[in-house]
Amino acid sequence: MFELSDESELLSANDSSVVLTTHRIIVVSEKGKDQMMLIDFVSCKMDRKNIGNYGRLSIIFFVLTCLSGILLELSNIHYQQVLQQLNLAIKDSNNPYEQLLKLLTWVFGILFLLSLLLRAMAKRVVLQITGKYNQLEFRVRNEMTLSSFINKLMDESEKRKQEQSQTTR
Repeated sequence: MFELSDESELLSANDSSVVLTTHRIIVVSEKGKDQMMLIDFVSCKMDRKNIGNYGRLSIIFFVLTCLSGILLELSNIHYQQVLQQLNLAIKDSNNPYEQLLKLLTWVFGILFLLSLLLRAMAKRVVLQITGKYNQLEFRVRNEMTLSSFINKLMDESEKRKQEQSQTTR
């Protein structure tokens, strides 16, 4: 990255992953450094994204819960039919698999509800800054300072755009 002679740092994240200077925004990520000149700034948008695979886990546990419930019902029906064919109309005849299938149904049901809860809680706040030529996206760790960052970004962007329009006249 290059340095501008009259550039100074305005705001910086605690871990220096995002730096707002008088002329640009610099985002440092695992992929490297990205930057955008404030003159090119168009808009910004805050978004909440799900993290992890909790949605997929919810679907899997829902299917397993349904399957174990269906197996429980089918095994009860089949067991009763076998008893009727053998003329063993024994009251309170217990299906040996019933307890296991009931337990599995409950366990999968609880895991399904837990995965739904985790999915609802596991959201990441992301700020997307769009420019004329590129887009920057970074995770916001402290939402409290986000509004001051956006305000400062917009103010500095307007200053740079006014300076440019005055120098081009």
